[in-house]
Amino acid sequence: MKEIKVQDKIKVFVSSRCGQQNYDTVRTKVKSLIEGTTLATVYLFEDGTASTQSAQQEYLYAVDDSDICLFLIDNADGVSDAVLREINRAKGQEKKSLYLFCKERQKKATQIQNELMGAKGARYSEINRFDDFILKGYTSLINDITTVYKNYCKGRLADREFENNTLSIIEMEAVASESLDKQLLKGIDQSKEYMSSFIFKHSREKNETSKLDISCKEFLQVLLGDKQIREFNTSLLLEELKNKQSKSLYQVVEFRWMAIQSYFSNDLKSSRQYMQQALESAYTNLLPKWFINDILIDLRNLNIVENVIENRYTLASKEQIELDKSNEVLFYPVLDRLEKEYNQKLIEQNFKNKTESHYITHFGNNIDSYTDLITNVFVVALFNGSLTQILRTIDRLKSMAFSLCEQYGDWKFRILLLKLSMINGGSKDNDRIISTFNEILGKMNATDAISIYEMASSIPLLHKKLITKFEIFKQLGYYFSDNDYHKISKELIEEINKWIYDDNKIINLGDYIFKLFQSNYLRLDNTEIVNVCCKIFQTKCRRWYNNVFKLIAFMGIINVNDEIVKELISEFIKIINNDEEKNNCYELEGAIISVCKSNTNLTKELGQIVSEKMPKFYSTTYSLEVLTHTIEGSGMHIQRYLEDIRKQNETQGLNGVYLGYTDNPYLIIINIIRNNNLDLDCRLTNDIEIVIMDTLLSPKQTVTAKINAIQLLIFLKNFKFKANYDFNKVVNDLVENEEIVEMGFVDAYLEKRSKLSLKFNFLLLKLCFGAVSDEQVLGIISVYSNQDDSEKIESLKAITNLMDNNYSNIIDERKLYIFVQYVLGFCSTKSHDIRFNAVKALLKICTQKTSKVIMTQLSKIMDIDSAPIKFLILNDISNLTQYNEEIAALILQKAKVDNHFLVRAKALKILSI
Repeated sequence: MKEIKVQDKIKVFVSSRCGQQNYDTVRTKVKSLIEGTTLATVYLFEDGTASTQSAQQEYLYAVDDSDICLFLIDNADGVSDAVLREINRAKGQEKKSLYLFCKERQKKATQIQNELMGAKGARYSEINRFDDFILKGYTSLINDITTVYKNYCKGRLADREFENNTLSIIEMEAVASESLDKQLLKGIDQSKEYMSSFIFKHSREKNETSKLDISCKEFLQVLLGDKQIREFNTSLLLEELKNKQSKSLYQVVEFRWMAIQSYFSNDLKSSRQYMQQALESAYTNLLPKWFINDILIDLRNLNIVENVIENRYTLASKEQIELDKSNEVLFYPVLDRLEKEYNQKLIEQNFKNKTESHYITHFGNNIDSYTDLITNVFVVALFNGSLTQILRTIDRLKSMAFSLCEQYGDWKFRILLLKLSMINGGSKDNDRIISTFNEILGKMNATDAISIYEMASSIPLLHKKLITKFEIFKQLGYYFSDNDYHKISKELIEEINKWIYDDNKIINLGDYIFKLFQSNYLRLDNTEIVNVCCKIFQTKCRRWYNNVFKLIAFMGIINVNDEIVKELISEFIKIINNDEEKNNCYELEGAIISVCKSNTNLTKELGQIVSEKMPKFYSTTYSLEVLTHTIEGSGMHIQRYLEDIRKQNETQGLNGVYLGYTDNPYLIIINIIRNNNLDLDCRLTNDIEIVIMDTLLSPKQTVTAKINAIQLLIFLKNFKFKANYDFNKVVNDLVENEEIVEMGFVDAYLEKRSKLSLKFNFLLLKLCFGAVSDEQVLGIISVYSNQDDSEKIESLKAITNLMDNNYSNIIDERKLYIFVQYVLGFCSTKSHDIRFNAVKALLKICTQKTSKVIMTQLSKIMDIDSAPIKFLILNDISNLTQYNEEIAALILQKAKVDNHFLVRAKALKILSI
C-alpha cells in the first residue's frame, strides 16, 4: 500500500540532557515512534547539520519553530542549563508543552515541576522507570493531539481569525506564535512596494492592503526621510492597533507609540517618560519577559542618547543592570525568526557570489525577497511599538545595500549604501565603505552629493542630524555645486558658531567640526575657519585647543585676512606665556611652524616669543623648518639627526628591550638635502655612511630602521651631488654581510613591514650598483602576488624611492620594463592605498620610452579614480607633457570637467599658466 504523506506535519521539539547515552537513546526511540505516525516531525539537536549559528541559537530557534515541546526530566539529574533555556524559551512563547518527570531514583518533585502548577499551555505526568520515557512520551503526545481534535469537533476550541473580533485578534500569548504571520503580515503590499521602490525604482503589484498597511507605509516614509513626523497620523495607527490587540497589550503599546512620536519630534525627555510608563504598565499587566526586555532595551538606548547630549558617561544604566540580571537569553519572538531568515538569505547570496561562474548574469530577482523580509520585521516592530527595532530598519537596509553592491555594479546601489551609512553609521564605517567601493567618489556628482545631504533631514534627533550633516560635508564637500556649497557651508558655520557660545554644548560635536574644516579648507573661506579657531581661544574652550593647533598646522594661514591672523597670533602668544596651558598643548609646535612659514611678515613677534619661551624648540625644529639655512646650518641639523640614529643603534634590543619611534630621522635627512639642494662635504657624507653601516650591520636593529637606512643610501647614490661620491665600498661590505643585513626585529605592533620588505629594499640597493640580474628581480617580484596589501604597498614605496632623482633614465631598460609591468598590475586593484602608491611609482618610472603605455593608464585613471590620485597626476603634468603632449592634454581636459571641485580648480590653474 502506498504511504500516505501528510503535507503540513506537526513540529515536535524533544528536550532532555544531551551527551549521555541513556538520554540520547530515549530521545532517538521517541523520535522514531512519533515520526512513524507520519503526522509529525521531531527535532533533535544532535541531528542538526553544521551551522553558522551558535549551538544555543540553533536549538532555541528550533523551539521557536516548533508546535509542541516534549521535555524529559529525571528528578535525580534535574535539568541542564541548555534544557532550562529551552524551557524558558517555550514558556516565553507560550508553546504547548508536555513534561515527563521520572521519579525512579528520586521521589521528591523538582522545582521545575512545582512551578508548572497552573501554567498555561503546559501539562506534565510522572513515570516510575527511566525507560518509560519512550512509550509515555509517545502516547502523551498522540493522546494530546487526539484530545485537541475531539475538542475542536465539539466546538470547544475557538478560531480567533474568524471570530469577527468578538475576542481580540492578537492576544499577547499569540504574538510569539505562527499565527502572527497569518494575521498581521498579510495585506501589507503597499509597505512592501514602498520599501522596494526606495531600494530600486521599480513598480510592484499591490494586491492586498489594509488600514494597518497604510500606517506602516506612512511611517516608513517618516523613517526614510520622505515625510515629517507631523505628517504622520499616530491616532489612526493606534486606532487600528486597538482593534487588533488585547486590552493589556494595547495599554502598553499606546505608551510606546507616544514615546516613538516624541522621539521623532526631538523631545527626548517626553519619549523617555512615555517609555517608562510603558514599562510600568507591562509589569502591571504581567506581559511576557521578552516584551518587558524589549522595553528595557528602548529605555537603555534612550539613556545612552541622553548621556551624549548631557555630556555624561555611565558604566551601566539601571535598565542594563536589569537586563543583565535576567536569566533568559534575549530574544524576540517572530522578529528573531524573520531576521534570521533575512540574514540567511544574505549569507546564501554572498556564497553564490563567491562560488558561482563568472559567466552567470543576475537580474536582481532577490531584491523583492529582501525587502519583503525587512518589511515584515518592520511591521512586527511597529505592531509592538519597539523603537529600537524600528530604527534598526536602517541597519537592515544597509546590510542589504552592501550585499547588492557586492553582487551588482549598479551605481544606484552604491549611492544608496553611502546614504544609509551616512545617516546611520559612524565616520569609520563611512571611510571603510568608501575604501571598499572606492569608485563611489570617483563617480560622485553634485546631484548625488546633495541627495545624500538632504536625506539627513530624516534623522529625528537634532544633534544626530547635525553630526550627520558635518560628516556628509566632510566626505562630499568638494562635490557639491557652487550654489549648494555656499548654502550648506553658511548653514553649518552658523551652527558651529552657536555651538561655540552654547554653555551646554554637546562635547561630542567638537571632533566632527574640526574634521569638517580639515577636509574642506581648500574650498571653504579660510578666514572663516581661522575666525572660528580664534573664538575657541576667546571663549576658553580649552578642551579643543589641540584640535585648533592641529588644524592650523595642517592648513596654515594662507588666504586669511590679516586682522584675523593678528588675532590668532595674539592668542598663540597668550598660551605660550602661560606655562600650564603651553604644557598641555602638545600640538602647539606644529601650529607655530605652519603659521610662521605661511606669513613671515606678521609672525616676527611670535618668532621672538618662541625664542624666549621655547628655546629648545626654537634652536631645533623651528630653526630647521622656518629659518633660512646655510650649508653649515643644514649640516648641523643633519648631525643632530645622525646623533639620534646613533643613540637608537646603541639602545635598540639592549637587554631584550625594543622601542618604536614616531619620527623617521633617515627621511628627515633626505628632506633636508633635497629641499635645500645641499652638496655634502666628504666629512658629513662619511658620517652618514658610518651611521647607515651601524644600522644595517646590527643584528638587533628593527626591520623598519634598516629599510629606512637602505632608502637613505639609495637616495644618496642617485642624488646629483657636485662631487661624485663612491659608495661602492659601503655596498660591497653590506653584500659580504648580507645575512646580518637581512636580520632584523619585526616591530609588528608598530608597522607591518616584514623581512620580505627588507629583502626587497636590499635587492634594490644592490640593483643600483649593478649587482642584481633580471632573474633575481623577477624572482622577488613574483613573490608579491601572494602577499597581503601592506607588503605590496611597501614594495611600491621602495620602487618609488629607487626611481627618485631620475634613476629611471639610468636603469637598465629590461629591468625598467619589469618594474613598469609590475606596477601597472596594481592600477585596478580595489585597495585605494595600493593604487595611490602605484600611481606615485608610475610617475617616477615614466620615461620617453615607457610614456605611452604609462600615460594611457594614467588617462584612464582620470576617469573614475579618487581626487588624491588625480592630484598626483596633475602635479606631475609638466613632466608628462614633455613625453606626450596629446595624452597630457586629454588628462587636463578630463580634469577640467571633473566632478571634484579641487580637481577642476587645479586643471584650470594649470591651463591658465
